[in-house]
Order: sequence, then structure tokens, then C-alpha cells
Amino acid sequence: EKCGRELFANIVALGTIAKLTGAVSLDALEKAVLARVPKGTEEMNKSALQIGYQAV
Repeated sequence: EKCGRELFANIVALGTIAKLTGAVSLDALEKAVLARVPKGTEEMNKSALQIGYQAV
């Protein structure tokens, strides 16, 4: 709900998993996500990742 669209649920989940496992740093995950998302959605995806990471 905080992201405004269900479309970003997978990115929120990635942030949560990263925080819980410590398998990858938030910076590295952010770079990977931003390299793969469609143009124009970078900020929304970045926000979704932060929301998931901070939810833990």
C-alpha cells in the first residue's frame, strides 16, 4: 500500500529478504534492481526496496 501499486510487491519482498538474511547489501541489491527495471520506474522501485528493507 505504501508503494501505491501491487506491482512492486516483489521488490518489497526482495528488500525484506535482504535484511533478514544479510546475503547481500542493500546498496548491491539496489544497483541490481535499478539495472533491470523499466525506465521511468526507478524511483518507485527504489522506494519499494527501502520499504521492504525497513519493515524488518
